[in-house]
Formats: sequence, C-alpha cells, structure tokens
Amino acid sequence: MIRSMTAFAACERAATGGTLGCELRAVNHRFHELSVRAPEELRAIEPALRERVAQKVSRGKIDLVLRFRPAAGGRAAIRVNQALLDQLSATATQVHARFPGLRTEFTELMRYPGVVEEDALDQAGLQAEALALLDATLAEFVAAREREGAKLAAVMHERLDGIERITGQVKQWLPDIRAALRAKLDAR
Repeated sequence: MIRSMTAFAACERAATGGTLGCELRAVNHRFHELSVRAPEELRAIEPALRERVAQKVSRGKIDLVLRFRPAAGGRAAIRVNQALLDQLSATATQVHARFPGLRTEFTELMRYPGVVEEDALDQAGLQAEALALLDATLAEFVAAREREGAKLAAVMHERLDGIERITGQVKQWLPDIRAALRAKLDAR
C-alpha cells in the first residue's frame, strides 16, 4: 500500500479537569524527525508519546501538539492559603518602615505562588487520557496517509496506463521508423 508522506489529523475530547486536544502533521523528510509540544501537565509522558508515534510512522518531519484547557466554571470556590497570607502580611508590616510608599495590589497578591490553592489535578488520569487521545489521532493520521496514498496510486496508475498506451503506438510505428532510417542511411 502506498502512503502519502504528508498528512494531518486532529482530535479533541473532554478529559480529567478540562479538554485535551491533539494535532499531528507531517511533511516529507528523509528521516524520522518528531517535534513534540505539550503543556507542563503532560511533559512527563513525552518519551511514551515519541515511542507511540515511532511505532506508526517511520519517516517524515512530524509535529505533535498536545493542548490542555482547564475546565471553565468547573472550579470549586476559591480557597486561600491563610497561613501563607499571614506570613506575607507580617513580612509587609516589617518592611513597611523601610518602604513606606510600597503598595501591593490585590490581584498581584492572589497571583503569588501558593496563595490560591487549587485542587490537585489527577496527573496519572490525565496522562492516560492523553495517550488514548494520541492513539485515536494516530489512527486518523494513518488513515489520512493511506487515503492520500490511494489517490497518489490512482494518479500513478493513470499515468502508467497512458505511458503503456503510447509505447504500444510507438511499437506499431517501429517497422516504418526502421525502414525510414534504413532508407536515409542507404541514401547517404
């Protein structure tokens, strides 16, 4: 079966704590060159991602992009780390004499690492879902390469049939061509 070297596939599905998206695109390349872009939550599975792609695709310059969008509105109420907030307040009181004009904005305070506590994301579940999504995307990707390859094969067969037809015509003309060439040589 002929497979095209260029292909594209994309899948998206709901996952633990949000939505996962996966895109695979490839162009012709002599070797297997894979670039992976993944969010921090999925960096740990990069070797597994590379291995799965290599099992299905042997050549080409391949771009694998994974995206994770946390669920909007699916969050619980905001929880504030009171102990950390108390420490920050005490520190601000201590340094206020040195920096009397120093002001802290509420939004900046809330962005300080650890002040707002978030529910822990189920990393193992998210990673398993990402691998399953990659498998589905790879299946679509391989199917797209095969569809494109079938189109290429049809074009190649059409051209080969045309060449075969033309060579058949030329074979019929060969005796006349030989005779004309012989007459030309004899005339010289």
